[in-house]
Amino acid sequence: MSKEVLEQVILKASSDARFRAQLNDNFEAAIRPYDLSPQEKSELQKGMAGELADDRTARQTMAATAANTAANTAANTAANTAANTAANTAANTAANTAANTAANTAANTAATSASE
Repeated sequence: MSKEVLEQVILKASSDARFRAQLNDNFEAAIRPYDLSPQEKSELQKGMAGELADDRTARQTMAATAANTAANTAANTAANTAANTAANTAANTAANTAANTAANTAANTAATSASE
């Protein structure tokens, strides 16, 4: 199960009282739209269905999931920004170096030809 699918189930259960009731009453029907292996279904049923029946636990789970998602998004954004900045800086430095070398070589060649 991908983390995203698990988060979808948890968030829906955290915010949708009908879904929570369906998890408790008819677990298989409730999770049918989600791509879960039999082992994942079993773990989810044992670990979450009972806990999410309590609204307070559901709100805590939803807040924790949202916080984790926000933290992961921030970390990934920072990492991607740093990687892209480094890659762009390296590419621009290489391009500028090549352009400057070519221009200097052409200028030196022209100057040498003119002095001969």
